[in-house]
Amino acid sequence: MEIFNKIKNSKLINQYAFDHMPIDNFYGANFLALSRLLFGTTELRARSGTFTTPYFAPIQKGYELFKLRFIDDKLSDLYDARAIEIFNYAKSNQKNICICWSGGIDSTSMLTAFFKNLSKNDLEIIHVLCTSSSLLENYNFYKNFLSNKVKCSHYNSIILDNEFLNKNLLLHGDPADSLFGTVLLNYKDFVTRQEHLQPWKKHYKKMIEGLNEKGRIYSKKTSTFGTWFVKKISDNIEEVGQSDYINTVADWWWWPYFNFRWQIEAEKILFYMRIPSGCFDPISELNLKIFKEYNFWNTEKFQLWSYSNLKKMNADVTKMQKIEPKKYIFEFTKDKVYFENKKKVGLLNSNRRNNKKNLEIPYFFDEYWQGYRRTTEIHEIFKMLLEKYRG
Repeated sequence: MEIFNKIKNSKLINQYAFDHMPIDNFYGANFLALSRLLFGTTELRARSGTFTTPYFAPIQKGYELFKLRFIDDKLSDLYDARAIEIFNYAKSNQKNICICWSGGIDSTSMLTAFFKNLSKNDLEIIHVLCTSSSLLENYNFYKNFLSNKVKCSHYNSIILDNEFLNKNLLLHGDPADSLFGTVLLNYKDFVTRQEHLQPWKKHYKKMIEGLNEKGRIYSKKTSTFGTWFVKKISDNIEEVGQSDYINTVADWWWWPYFNFRWQIEAEKILFYMRIPSGCFDPISELNLKIFKEYNFWNTEKFQLWSYSNLKKMNADVTKMQKIEPKKYIFEFTKDKVYFENKKKVGLLNSNRRNNKKNLEIPYFFDEYWQGYRRTTEIHEIFKMLLEKYRG
């Protein structure tokens, strides 16, 4: 019962737990297909409305969805204010600001906010975590703003534990995908046919058919994956009263990221960044609270900006994805090549993979990010939950 309760209050149910697990239940197989076919994780937790999971884990306090409304704030003002707010907190609490920089749009825009708003002396508080891929992705930014100007360390050199978090604020760009645009690949066929700005209700059957085809390729058990998934997301949009506004195919695909993936995008770095060390000890309640509150993107204004500018972002997607954060970067760097050519790739993922063949990845992480590795009891609980799952 103790382990079962820890699973119910978990932060992450790892997809490694599901590898090669035989699932006869139709709905359980569809749930696992979320990871394989779409998101790279089974972690979808509704911030608003209903989305049942096999393990019943709720959204954590601090990640709930704000009351959705329209605002007219400028994105540049939100970047500037957030950088100053985080700097003031870090300075007054004698902490460094460690920023995971992939070279991509999201992490570069976040880093730009600090360079734009801090003095040369203030930048001593900034510590950049990167890889060789980061430099290849955005060498001009590294050369002009980072090299010999701020402290830089390899991403995998950090041991992410309480000792580190006691001294540092850790920032990363992952949640920005839920703000500035989803993976275009998910609905590229609709973009190709210029149907992505048409009503999703008009293309409901076509959306189902496309995902069912993916499901058939993956497994016989997931041949109706699209029927299940499209209904789940569509029902949620209707349930929360957003179907009049979230009404196009592109809007529809924004919603799973914005409403369901926010928590895992905000906190998955607490898993990935600890793989190199293999240390999955618990993180203190205070450090988790600070990590959450000073996540660069986890503010009401950033999320309401995304909601308010959804139509414009989706209209711009065929011209240039993530155009607004790219504008913010360009206004500071004047790097026209990066502005006109940079696309979303997510390079740090390749550096997150575990190269230690003998490291056993935890099955799940409890509310304090304590990792629990496979035991017969844990394995049987997961199997039982998936077999009983009814979608």
